[in-house]
Amino acid sequence: MTTNEWTAPGPGSWMRDPVHQTSAWTRYLYAMIFPAFERGYRDGFARYGVLIDRLDARVVNGWMFARPRPVGAPEKPGSPPPKLIIKAMFLLHPELRRRAKTAREVFRTRAWRQEAERWFGEERDGLRRRNLELQAVDLEALDDPELQRHLAAATQVFTEGTTIHFRHNPAASVPLGDWLGRATEWTGAAPEDALRALKGKSPASVGMNEPLERLAEAIRSNGRALAALDSNGAASDRIEQLRAASPEVRSLWDAYVSEYGHRTVTGFDLDDLTLLELPSLLVSTVAACVAGRGGSMPPADDAASRLRDRVPIEHRAEYDDLFSEAALMYGIRDDDVGIGEQWPLGLVRRALLEAGRRLQRRGAITDVQDVFEATPDEVLALLRAESTVPSRTELHLRADERRAQSAVEPPLTIGEAEGPPPSADVLPPAVARVINAMMLSLNLMVLQQPSRESVNGQVTGLGVSAGRYRGRARLVRGAPDFEKIVSGDVLIARTTTPTYNVVLPLLGAIVTDRGAALSHAAIVAREFGIPAVVGTNDATSRIPDGARVVVDGDRGVVTIEG
Repeated sequence: MTTNEWTAPGPGSWMRDPVHQTSAWTRYLYAMIFPAFERGYRDGFARYGVLIDRLDARVVNGWMFARPRPVGAPEKPGSPPPKLIIKAMFLLHPELRRRAKTAREVFRTRAWRQEAERWFGEERDGLRRRNLELQAVDLEALDDPELQRHLAAATQVFTEGTTIHFRHNPAASVPLGDWLGRATEWTGAAPEDALRALKGKSPASVGMNEPLERLAEAIRSNGRALAALDSNGAASDRIEQLRAASPEVRSLWDAYVSEYGHRTVTGFDLDDLTLLELPSLLVSTVAACVAGRGGSMPPADDAASRLRDRVPIEHRAEYDDLFSEAALMYGIRDDDVGIGEQWPLGLVRRALLEAGRRLQRRGAITDVQDVFEATPDEVLALLRAESTVPSRTELHLRADERRAQSAVEPPLTIGEAEGPPPSADVLPPAVARVINAMMLSLNLMVLQQPSRESVNGQVTGLGVSAGRYRGRARLVRGAPDFEKIVSGDVLIARTTTPTYNVVLPLLGAIVTDRGAALSHAAIVAREFGIPAVVGTNDATSRIPDGARVVVDGDRGVVTIEG
């Protein structure tokens, strides 16, 4: 199959996520993420009584496509059975009966609270501890068998953390969508406007700000540190001068880098860079905070109280209850993705690069980063010099092929259309409530925005964070563009992921091609209090790098001034 042919990998309709994947992924990443994707969603769906058994995932021309597999549904697509048959199935089909009972219990017990307690009370600290242990290892001092074990351990942490993240998607989506559906019904507010009430409820999205502000305060009060920060030397030299300025500055710098330095920043694959690999960006971020830009958060506005005031009095007690549950789970996905995905992904990258350097010295691969094109089993075989491994030529060809695949914009769906799901009126009430809530949330996370009519000099999208800002557009298409960002720039990108959080203190506004009201760009923009317009479809192709733009987050309009 060529990159111009998009044949479905099986019966039915297969969908691509345009928000979280913006390029063809490496084989090593796919080998890690597929088990996590399928297990995480399967467990999450079962825990909340969702009528989807699993999401099947396949690679087509380097891109990931997924197909929902409803409980009890045949492999081949078809229309839903008649209403009487559906109702009878909930009485006779054991798994459907189990899901209906689970859905009732979800709201009675508020099952998502157990998920939050488990994450914040146990899983989070365990993953963080293992990350710290892995990054403390001197990889060059390891022999090959030790490096193999280290790589396997880092891979395991990533897979476990990513499984948790996918499991949390239904857990967060149900209470969030349940509140949002009623809030928009009772107030008439658009979802993107109602979601502004949750500003401040995702502390992980801005979690780096607290240690960054402590570091900035120490630098402000130290003349040597200020001089180092303001010097014109190389970023790596300025970092060493900063660390030498005082024991306090060194300690706070090292603490910040220990927590965030090994996390991927430029994207979500093994060929993306970590913060430590972007010293100029690191210094610029610290300098922006020292200058008073970033670090300290803007004061909370009254969006929450304004929305609540629009709720009819007879519904306010129920509204308050729904809002508190939504607020509890709103930020969990940004928290788990940082600890359980970005961080161990950076550590897997670090270990693979060490393996790649060794393999290149031995003539087993052409380029160090060709190691990313091997599967985990193939990397181990390469390190053991087994005869069945792919050749250096094969791995280099895979890298070339992936670059070609990344240059192509895949369709959003492939395969044959499937019939609509059963209407809510034939489902048990609790099941319908779960499905409506989850689908509302998920659609606002990844739904592709419809094309909007743009006029000359303007790009239109969805305004998801209020405010108006004029600044210079910084077009970010890949890793090399990140170190060009300077304080006050407007980020123009196809999408953003939590890996971008580290640059937020530098930005005046965000504009993306992809995304919706619950996309990462929308959440972090609200948390940072900067204007954002998402889902423009074509901002990266219409706004030149360096252009002066005005971002209106209330109207969803970006004006290009030249």
